[in-house]
Amino acid sequence: MKWAKEILRKWYVILICAVLCAGGLYIEKEKIHPGVPASGDMTYIRVVQFGEVPMLSGQEIVVDKGLYAWPNLTKLKAQLESSFNMSKLDSGWEVMKTSKKFSWEGEHFRANKISPGTYELIVTFSKRDGKDEAYIEENAGRFLDIYESYFQKVAAVNIPNVELKTIDHYNLIENDFTSSREGIGKKYAIIGFVLGGMLGVVLVSVWIAKKK
Repeated sequence: MKWAKEILRKWYVILICAVLCAGGLYIEKEKIHPGVPASGDMTYIRVVQFGEVPMLSGQEIVVDKGLYAWPNLTKLKAQLESSFNMSKLDSGWEVMKTSKKFSWEGEHFRANKISPGTYELIVTFSKRDGKDEAYIEENAGRFLDIYESYFQKVAAVNIPNVELKTIDHYNLIENDFTSSREGIGKKYAIIGFVLGGMLGVVLVSVWIAKKK
């Protein structure tokens, strides 16, 4: 009981520690490393068609493997990084190795042949990605514009006078798996206050013990 009274006499030290920790965690989560909210799967599709079905020796020229060749993916990566905040597309982007970034591009940007001379250009983000949903929705059209330009350049290697026209587009958005950052700073401030208070108690206890 006597020990507890001595600790309470230093209540201001405990309070200072609690306030400092609460403020520190609040600033860290709201300003320094705010994190990226998660959501469900988000898929944006643009259907494009060649002006004429590209043919060679009686067979259709299919644009596929060239899209995933590393020299081409290097160019796509440079275009994406100069156009977007990639950490808002995947929170782990900055720590990814280059090979992993190429794999990421192949998973998130794809082309699917659906009929002669007609392709779906697909930009997709999964619920597993640490992504900013609002940022992606805001830039969906730009993602598709950049990927269409990339597709056209890759196709031009084997197909002269490439002409593409958009014939359809649609979005597939899952809204059943969402989380918001609203209030997260306050939650961490409360946690920081409690932890800071505990730290203050420890510091005061050590100080009292040394006095004795």
